[in-house]
Parts: sequence; C-alpha cells; structure tokens
Amino acid sequence: MKLALRFINSQKDLPNRKDGSPYISHPFGVALLVSRVTDNENAIVAGLLHDIVEDKGNEKPVTLVDIKTNFGEEVFQFVNAMTEDKTIEYEQRKKQSREKLKEMSHEMLLIKSADLLHNAGTFLFRMKENPGEAIKSFGSSFAKSQADLEATVHTLNEVWAENPLLEDLNHTVESLNKYSNQ
Repeated sequence: MKLALRFINSQKDLPNRKDGSPYISHPFGVALLVSRVTDNENAIVAGLLHDIVEDKGNEKPVTLVDIKTNFGEEVFQFVNAMTEDKTIEYEQRKKQSREKLKEMSHEMLLIKSADLLHNAGTFLFRMKENPGEAIKSFGSSFAKSQADLEATVHTLNEVWAENPLLEDLNHTVESLNKYSNQ
C-alpha cells in the first residue's frame, strides 16, 4: 500500500479532478471503499492505481507494464480490467467497458463498483451544494455520463447482485437522478 501511494505521488502533473480536488483524493477514496469489503491487499492497491494508466500527467506516462513490474501480476490484472482505451469514441468505449464487467472476478467488480460509487458520491455532494456548477463542470457530456452510469450500474446488478457495494451505489444513483431531474 505504501509503495502504491509513493508511486502515485512520484507522478508529476497528474490532473486535478473536475471539482478541483487533488488527483489523489479519488484513488484514495476508491481504495478505502474496496478495503471496507475485502482484505485482498492487491485489490486495495489496484483501487489506488485504477486510473493511473489513463490519467496522463508525466512526461513519461505510467503504462500497464510499469504496473506489472512494480506491483505484480494480480494488481496488473485488476488495473488492466479497469483501464479503458481512450482512443475509442466515448459511447463505444463505455459499451466495451460494460461488456468487460461480465468477465470480471468479484475483486475486479468491487474495484469498479468502488470507482463508480466514489465518483457518483462526489458528484452527488456537488449537486447538493451547487447543481448548476456541478452540471456545468461536465459540459455537454453530463447526460451521456449519467446514462452510462445508470447502464453500468444496471449491468453490475445483473452480473453480481450480492456485491456488497451495490446497495450504496444504487442509492447514490437514485439520489443523483432526483437532483438532476429538479
């Protein structure tokens, strides 16, 4: 865990989140959620590292090979499962991501669920504070993001209904829908 935190902190110029909070706040939140429901240290470490390959910040971006070299095969598999190919158009990429859910292990589904729950929970907090500003931060992609979230959560419910994070995730999505439809 300490190695993963040092690894993230060694990366320069990682982007802030859309709400302006530091990059590390999201991976840390995801890892905390994962740690609530499993003691698999590799899953928790992968929660910390789940976005690092996609989120370019360094002059030498992190690769999946870097993950495998520094953290081993299992963490590599978990992070690889979470990594999307950003060169593919948004809707197709999200559809592929939902299809991948059907092949994922329970640990991978926990990491994905924690990622969604942390993102949705952060956004819900922002919606409660200032709905207009929260939606504006997404630009024209808000409706697409919300539709993808709902479709992904629906797939998660189908794939593993006993997922210990699903109740919170379903509740958060319902709450988001109430705020965004006001």
